[in-house]
Amino acid sequence: MSSATGTSFRLVHQSGRRPINEGPAGRRLSCEDLIHISGYGVWPLFNNSIAMGAGAQCRQLDIDSSRAADRAFWQTMPVNVAKTWGGRMPKLTRIWCCHPAGGGAWCLNVITALIEGHTEGRTAMVAEKRGEAERRGEAADIPDGSLTAITFEAAELSEAHEHIDTLGPLVGSSRCLRVFDVPSTVDQKAEVLEEVPVAAEEGQPGPLANLEDIGTIEVPGDLMDPEVLTVWCTRLQELGSTLVARGCRRSLRSLKVNFVDESIVGPGVFDIAVALQSFASAVCIGDVPISFTSAAPRFHLSVLYCPLFPAAPSLILETVLRQLADQAARVLVDVEFHLATPVTPAMLDMARGLAFNKATSVTVLGGDQPAQPAPTNPAPALIEQIQPMPQASFLSLDKHTALAAGIQLASKMPNLRRLNTSDMTEEWAVEAIKAIGWEREFDMVTAIAIRGLGSGDVISIGDHADEFPHITTLGVDLTVPAGVSEFVEFACSSMRSLLQLRCRAVFLQLLGLDADTRSLLESAVPEQCSSVGGPLIVCMQQDNKLAIAAIHSG
Repeated sequence: MSSATGTSFRLVHQSGRRPINEGPAGRRLSCEDLIHISGYGVWPLFNNSIAMGAGAQCRQLDIDSSRAADRAFWQTMPVNVAKTWGGRMPKLTRIWCCHPAGGGAWCLNVITALIEGHTEGRTAMVAEKRGEAERRGEAADIPDGSLTAITFEAAELSEAHEHIDTLGPLVGSSRCLRVFDVPSTVDQKAEVLEEVPVAAEEGQPGPLANLEDIGTIEVPGDLMDPEVLTVWCTRLQELGSTLVARGCRRSLRSLKVNFVDESIVGPGVFDIAVALQSFASAVCIGDVPISFTSAAPRFHLSVLYCPLFPAAPSLILETVLRQLADQAARVLVDVEFHLATPVTPAMLDMARGLAFNKATSVTVLGGDQPAQPAPTNPAPALIEQIQPMPQASFLSLDKHTALAAGIQLASKMPNLRRLNTSDMTEEWAVEAIKAIGWEREFDMVTAIAIRGLGSGDVISIGDHADEFPHITTLGVDLTVPAGVSEFVEFACSSMRSLLQLRCRAVFLQLLGLDADTRSLLESAVPEQCSSVGGPLIVCMQQDNKLAIAAIHSG
C-alpha cells in the first residue's frame, strides 16, 4: 500500500513477547501514518487493531511486479487473505497493478478477491453510516461505492541483474553450493563466483565441487562484431578458470546460453562453439545438455558453406545451429558468399538436420554480375537438403542473380503468399513472378527499384497477364527513364498495363520527377485513367515520389 506523503514504518526487530493493549498509547499514530503500516509478513496481523486501522484509511493500493520481492509477496498471497484484506479497505478509490509484460492475468485471482472483499466491506460500512445518520434524523451523504479506477500496466522485468552486486558475499559464504540460477552475463557470474575462496590445495575439493548449475549465460551485443566476439570468448575462458580454481571440475549438469539481443547466425558461431566446447570440457559433465535461445534470430545459410565449417562438427556446434535455426524468424542467403567453397559431406549432413519451423520470411541476396568464369555455387546443393519451412510466407529476391536460389527456396515454402523483387529489370521481375508464382496465389507482389523497362520505355507487365498467378495486391516502384518526355502518357500507359492483371489493388510509385511534373500527374492521371465501372484512381505526392493507386471496390 502506498500514499503520496507521510512517514513510512517497517518491522526491524521482533522481541518474541506478546503485544499488550493496556492503558493509553505512548505515541498515537495519525490516520495518514497508519496507511504506511503494511508489507511482508502482514497477513498474521489482520486481527490486530493497528492493521485494521491502517486498512480503513487506505485509498490507493499498488500491486507492483517490477521488483522480485514485491512480486513474490503478491504471488504467494492466499485468495482468502486477499479478500479479508480488501474488506479492511472500504474507502479504497484506486487499484494500480503493474504486471509482467505478457502476463496480463498475473495475480488476477488476488486482485479479484481484493475487490470482492472491498465491495463487501464498503457495503457494510455504508449501511452502518446510513443507519447512524437515520437514528440521528440526518441525511446520509455517502455514496454506495468508492472504487473509481482499476489500472493495469505492463512492465519489462529487468530485476534479474538488480541484486547481482549483492550476491557475492552470500555466495562466497557457501561451501556446498549446488545451483546458482541467476540469469546474468559471463562477467557478472565471474564477479560473484570470485567471492568464493579457491581450493585450499591444488587437487583438493573446493567450495564449488558440488556446483551443478550456473544459470543462463546471457550474451548481450552483436557477436557478429569480431572485437565483441573475441572479448566474449576470452571472458568465458576466464569464467571457466574461476570455476575450476574453486573446485568446479566437470560437475555442471546443464549449460544454457541466451542471446539477449537480436542475433545473426553467421561465421561467428564457429568461434562461439569452440569457446563453449573448451568451457564445457573443463566444468561440465560429458555430453552435457545444452540449450541456446535467442530473440528471433536471423539465420544466414552461408554459414553452412563457410570455409570455416569443420570436417567433423562438434556436438555443441551442431546443437547451436539446429536450435537457432528452429527459432529463426528470418532466413538469409547470399549467393555471392564463399563461391569457391567445395561442399563437404559434413555440410550436407548439417543442412539435412536444420528445420526452420518458425521462420516467416526468406531473403536471397544476389550480385550485380556473375563472376567470369562463374564458379560452382555451393548454395543450391545445401538448399536442396534443408527441410520445408511451414510458416514462411514472404520471399524477397534482390537482383536477378538471386532468382535461381529463390525458385529453389520457394519450393520449400508451401505457404508462400508474398513475393518481393528488387533491383531488377522489368524482364527479370516478370520472369521471377512467373517462375515462382506457378500454381500459386499471392496476397501481394511488389517489384521495387526496377532498373530497366521493356520495349517502348513503358511498363508492359500486363502483357503477361495470362502467364501470371492470381495476385490480390500489386506494387511497382521505378524511376522514370531519362528519355521520357510525355509524362502523362507514360504514367497512364503504365497504369493501364498493370490493370490488365486484374488485381484488387495496384500501386505504382514513380521517382525521378520534379515537383511541377508530380503536380501535373496528380491531377491528370485520375482523369485520364478512370472509367465507368473501373477502379478508383487516386494520386498522392509523398516527398519526392508520386504514388498512383487503383483500387477496385467490393
